[in-house]
Amino acid sequence: MNFIKKLVIPSESRSSEARQKLGLLFSLVVPQANDYRIVYGNYQTETASITKRTFTYYNYAVGYQPGTLQIAVVGIDAALREASSPLYFNPANLKKAGKGFSQAYYFENLAGDSVYFRVPPFTLRFGSASQFQPPIFQEEEEKLFKAFFKTNFGKEEKLFKAFFKTNFGKKK
Repeated sequence: MNFIKKLVIPSESRSSEARQKLGLLFSLVVPQANDYRIVYGNYQTETASITKRTFTYYNYAVGYQPGTLQIAVVGIDAALREASSPLYFNPANLKKAGKGFSQAYYFENLAGDSVYFRVPPFTLRFGSASQFQPPIFQEEEEKLFKAFFKTNFGKEEKLFKAFFKTNFGKKK
């Protein structure tokens, strides 16, 4: 099994280099980036017509602060050379947080900004999607993010829904 795993997942050196670049990109656009734990996130959408299927790939550096529930999501390119402006999600501006059927996390803030992403334990070394994703191996980081989300937003989602229903729902 280890032999097969070595064939499909990125090497430790390539993954380590990619994680360093991921952290650097994050730190270039997020103030106080050292306060965050950073994981790689991705998402894929598909548009289909009668003659053609088109896939769009999204890559993210996702930073989270367990103590403050602050999340910063930065769009990045697969080559880890460019980063977009971050989207922030925290208890003060969070409208929705959840996990969909596709096992993608989603966050939406009060300004209407939203993002969907998965936190994969690793990306594949080959295949159609491999050219659109950096070489990442993050099994431990994936488990930590999953626990962070479940602990904080699994129950928080219900609290936020109740808060908004009470404060912004239809008045009788």
